Amino acid sequence: MFSVNGKGGLAREITSLLRDKYAQDPDFKALIDNLTEDRLVGTVQWLRSSMSKHGDEYAKRLSSKVLKELLDKDLVLTIKDRIQAPVYHENSEEELVAWLKQNGFAKIERLTRYPRYRNVRRFLSPLYYEYHHPVARLFYGSGFVQLKAIKVE
Repeated sequence: MFSVNGKGGLAREITSLLRDKYAQDPDFKALIDNLTEDRLVGTVQWLRSSMSKHGDEYAKRLSSKVLKELLDKDLVLTIKDRIQAPVYHENSEEELVAWLKQNGFAKIERLTRYPRYRNVRRFLSPLYYEYHHPVARLFYGSGFVQLKAIKVE
């Protein structure tokens, strides 16, 4: 069994754009390199404060406790992983199945699971689980591909 990020989707396109920006823009690189949970929460707190100063009270609906839960250390590490990694290979499910077959694997089956995130990514869990849904395909393309196969002797 193995798991890989699939091919395509808006999330992958945005990530590729940000990875290119990271490689070319020293200010953006410094922002990502120095990103911490506290800085992320502080930035959103600043946004909330600015909104309130301008009469937009909506930001007060989101408590500081919930904000800290949604913007945790795991989210920061995920952001850094996606942007700082110099290369992210992408393969569609079809390409991976073809590769497995060419290399002597059979009984190839795609698996799925519902990830249990504690941060803002929890709102994306349905897209990982229901990878065939049109919104999931739009956002993640092939999705998070998990395949199980048996090597034929």
